[in-house]
Amino acid sequence: MGVGTTAPSNTLHVKTGTSGAEFGSLLFPLAVESFQSAYINVLTPDASERGIFFGDPSNIFDGGIVYNGGGSSNGLEFRVNGNSTQMVIDSSGRVGLGGAFPSHPLEVGTDSSTGNGAHVTAGGTWTNGSSRSFKHGFEPVDTQAMLQKVVGLPLARWQYNGEAAHVQHIGPVAEDFHAAFGLGHDERYITTIDADGVALAAIQGLHVNVQEKDCKMESMESEIQRLNNEISELKSIVKTMTIRNEEGGR
Repeated sequence: MGVGTTAPSNTLHVKTGTSGAEFGSLLFPLAVESFQSAYINVLTPDASERGIFFGDPSNIFDGGIVYNGGGSSNGLEFRVNGNSTQMVIDSSGRVGLGGAFPSHPLEVGTDSSTGNGAHVTAGGTWTNGSSRSFKHGFEPVDTQAMLQKVVGLPLARWQYNGEAAHVQHIGPVAEDFHAAFGLGHDERYITTIDADGVALAAIQGLHVNVQEKDCKMESMESEIQRLNNEISELKSIVKTMTIRNEEGGR
């Protein structure tokens, strides 16, 4: 069937001008052709959804792209697995992944299976989900051992493959970091939470060392003060004896 053409190339061929493209594939039963920009416009009342769904005989809602003007997102929703929203771009341009309706520029998930709400703030800071309620399996950390491992961790200045020549970075490679600390899920990557945790543990270990040295210094200072007092007393005794000797010799 043709609209705007007497020679349709597809089951339904809507034509407002010649695009120069070749049509005629059974994979595209609908073709919209124009000599300039072309759009498909789906119109509904303000509070209604409008979109496109994809399905098969067992599930007519395998996936879809929906603009939800009256829902939680007030934006574009990408749905999969039985019409479940898994990605949102709201009317402010914020993006939510894993079922999150975003309150930040980028927000990931709502629970421990989808990202715990990790997000990018409006100021551009990546913020990890780190609540105690998100975690389990707590164990104490040997901060002295961490400090020694940090001291022995190879560091270098380097560039990422594909970056411009003037863009440089400083830090360890993930393989060395993983070998030293055994953290993370993949030896090719370093999570920010692990790098921060290692740094904090090493700082605490260093603090203990500094405190011990401070205590030794205080003890040495006290001993030095005691010796100085004894020297002063000896000097006073010697001076007194010298004076008496001089007076007795007259």
